[in-house]
Amino acid sequence: MSVRRLTRWTLVVLAGLLLLVATSAVVVQSAWFKERLRRIAVSRASESLNGQLSIGQLNGSLLHGIELSHVVFQQTAGPVVSVEQISVRYDWRMLVRRHFVFDELVLTRPEIHLTSARMAGTFFIS
Repeated sequence: MSVRRLTRWTLVVLAGLLLLVATSAVVVQSAWFKERLRRIAVSRASESLNGQLSIGQLNGSLLHGIELSHVVFQQTAGPVVSVEQISVRYDWRMLVRRHFVFDELVLTRPEIHLTSARMAGTFFIS
């Protein structure tokens, strides 16, 4: 194989990889992908929580931070926590390493609904 042919194949492979990375970046930032991610998050949360989580919308850049709108955690007695918007800023490299360190976490209009039940002289807050 000649040097010219090898150079051409190398350039074709590099151009293909660059196109793949660019396409992935566009897809990850698309509304379709964010909606899919929102659905997966709600589904996984319902598997592990004792209640139902709903997220109205997911916005922002997945590489630097996201905003979750109209977040409600609800149990059979009613809503437990509701937040108009949750903004989270992070370093994506830490998330890839499974280190959940947030640079900023802002809750806009959080509401926590507490109920109490009296059992054998003790108050329980759920």
